[in-house]
Amino acid sequence: MGQIISKQTIEDIRQRSDIVDVIGARVPLKRSGTTFKGLCPFHSEKTPSFHVNPQRQIFHCFGCGAGGDVFSFLMKSEGVTFSTAVRMLAEKAGIPIELSEGEDPDRDEKEVLLRIHEDAAAAYHQLLLKDAEAETARAYLARRDFSAETIASFQFGYAPERRGVAALLKGGKYTLEQLEKAGLMARSGEQAGQPGRPYDRFRRRLMIPIRDELGRVIAFTGRVLDKTQKGGKYVNSPETRIFHKSRVLFNLDRARKAILDARMAIICEGQIDVIRCVQAGIGHVVASQGTAFTEDHARILRRYTDTAVIAFDSDKAGQDAALKTAQLFLRGELVTQIAALPDGEDPDSLIQKQGPDAFLKQIGSALSLLAFQHRMMTRREDASKEVGRMRISRALLETVNMATSAMQRESMIREAAKLLNVPEAAVRNDLKQRRPAVQGPETPAAPKAAQYPREELELLELVLAHPEAGKLLQVYLPPAHLQSPVCRRLLEHVLARPAGGEWNLMDELAGDEESCRVAASLQFNLRTLEQPDMTAETAAKALILVITRKKLERIREALRRKAAENPSPALEKRRMEITHDISLLRRDWEHAEPVLEVYADADEPSA
Repeated sequence: MGQIISKQTIEDIRQRSDIVDVIGARVPLKRSGTTFKGLCPFHSEKTPSFHVNPQRQIFHCFGCGAGGDVFSFLMKSEGVTFSTAVRMLAEKAGIPIELSEGEDPDRDEKEVLLRIHEDAAAAYHQLLLKDAEAETARAYLARRDFSAETIASFQFGYAPERRGVAALLKGGKYTLEQLEKAGLMARSGEQAGQPGRPYDRFRRRLMIPIRDELGRVIAFTGRVLDKTQKGGKYVNSPETRIFHKSRVLFNLDRARKAILDARMAIICEGQIDVIRCVQAGIGHVVASQGTAFTEDHARILRRYTDTAVIAFDSDKAGQDAALKTAQLFLRGELVTQIAALPDGEDPDSLIQKQGPDAFLKQIGSALSLLAFQHRMMTRREDASKEVGRMRISRALLETVNMATSAMQRESMIREAAKLLNVPEAAVRNDLKQRRPAVQGPETPAAPKAAQYPREELELLELVLAHPEAGKLLQVYLPPAHLQSPVCRRLLEHVLARPAGGEWNLMDELAGDEESCRVAASLQFNLRTLEQPDMTAETAAKALILVITRKKLERIREALRRKAAENPSPALEKRRMEITHDISLLRRDWEHAEPVLEVYADADEPSA
């Protein structure tokens, strides 16, 4: 046995971590009465159905059913374990972790990978600052005019030639297998049936840490410093359990607040462009991770803004990539403009030569998607000839067809007509005749929440709102009578609630994501009794009768199936007894009470 985080520590962390602050840092929230609401980060929606209740410290989405407490939110949004979510909030709140006996949370692979990357980033950074071998890296950064503050802030590092990462991470803290899973080491091809030789993925390279939205190092980019060195100019970490290129935006951990404040994001092509912008005081800027932008990237951006300005390189490849990215953002319902940088420039070079104001001027005069595409096409096609005009108009109409918002589509139709110098009716007619060139992205619809028996949810809601009903349940309804394992577990916790003092159901669920989701849904808007003259006792009695009857009906059905396979007088007699008991449960409480007492005494009614 190892050690686990103590229950008292978890409770302290929960009390110190305001759920509105934690969720609000990732999802734009607006106050709505006594709660806050916003667009759900877990499914695609246009109308906010995601609510946060600060009094109960829970969240619930009425669209997809997601819900829980502050730990549940981090687990679902960041893809981490319960213990990792606790540690993340503990660090933010400045609460030391106290452990008690139990399973060792450090065995969790994701936590190990995160520690490896933090340690590696620190080791690479110290090498860059002090080691003689890193002189070429220091000279490169000096030539590029990166300040000491920027180098420290982004934790630039250097991966040496001979001293491997295993040696750098002193003390033998990590195994070769763990370093391979982290992507810092790899193996050469298998030979004669034997595993290949292990080697460092990054050697003689400037190292740039890649961080997730919480600022944790999850991967690296290594830039070559010697043009004669084999391999690509840039080498990125491979996909791992903590690093997925399609879901990571470089610098988002720093840029989130700046994007919210500016109400727009600047999208660059590379990491150096982003770092140059940040050094120049431009904070609302991000880039992808050595891969084309994806629908996931668009959805992540939508958490913080509905507007993006793309500032890619001005060469042909950069223009093509900017157009493709803008079309993807259009399908993701982001209002997107494209900055037409001067020929031969990218954000890094433009800021170095002319300063940040020159770059921001280009951002301020960015073109709409259609205007940029029209400008790009007219430079590549001969608009004086019919075939050239047809190619230009076809390309613009295909882009208009990508709009998933009706209002945005209408605006683009009017703009396309002006750019092509044709009546709007002509654009509309051509659009009617062609099928949508590209369908909108397959954003996840609101997933159906797991179905639970209605009467069991109503019972939980009743006893949460009216604890006095629990006395009746203790006598007549063992939790084993409930069909749903989740509802059974929740009822057990609710019935065991202490008579006095503070009590929070979420404290009892400790990382059980589904139980937390159901509990949040139940607690978010506890309903009052449906009829004015109804008491908690009469409501509880009605639900006890329904739940017990359904339990006996399941037993009777199991008996029927057994009798069908192997007929027996004993089985038939037992089935008839159950049928009689069910008929009594359909009557009033006075007739049903003796039956309830019989089955309440049984540990588990069975066939």
